[in-house]
Amino acid sequence: MPAPVQLLGFRLRIAHTRQDLLAACSVRAGAYGRHLPQLQQSLLAPDDMDSDAHSSVLLCEEKRSGKPVGTMRLQHSLGGPLQIEHSVAMPAEVLACSRVELTRFAVSQGADPLVRLALMKAAFLHSRAAGVQLMLLGARSPALVRLYQRLQCSELFGAGASFPLQHAGGLPHRVLINDLRSVEARWRAAGHAWLGFMLDTWHPDIDVTRNPPASASADQALPLAA
Repeated sequence: MPAPVQLLGFRLRIAHTRQDLLAACSVRAGAYGRHLPQLQQSLLAPDDMDSDAHSSVLLCEEKRSGKPVGTMRLQHSLGGPLQIEHSVAMPAEVLACSRVELTRFAVSQGADPLVRLALMKAAFLHSRAAGVQLMLLGARSPALVRLYQRLQCSELFGAGASFPLQHAGGLPHRVLINDLRSVEARWRAAGHAWLGFMLDTWHPDIDVTRNPPASASADQALPLAA
């Protein structure tokens, strides 16, 4: 039986141009600026990691207005140590696996409530397609920790342990991990409330392919890994 199809009020794709990155940065600056105004100005421009060959920036835009409303960045360990690994000594068994780190997770105030979950679905699909084994996440806010835990991420160093992260302004973050090799089986065994959205529904508006759109000219396209 074909998977049910759900259309969303927004489109979610990979950023391919500098204009895309600036749109993602506007969401970052707005979201982080609400709680950390000292970081807002620095987040308005892309950083080196945004155009790294082993990073992907996800961008979510409203269909009706074209307004950017959500973003997230994924860094793959294929290019070397993850940013979080410069601040936290990871266990050997973690370093032996292929890994992706989720950073710059931001959603605009008043955005469709599904944007946050759609970004997590896109990160899962993109990581799974790349053969990634482990997902690493740093979380500062209790609400974000709860979201990750609902997706069956666990705290790598025990409940409540936090570490200052260089790439997050030196602020203390809890470190969470999800084993992508077993997560689908775990979600199905638990009858997870988000199982239908995350795995069993096709969302044509979520596109995590690497190919740039036909409208992106060669001089606009970012250097993205195959």
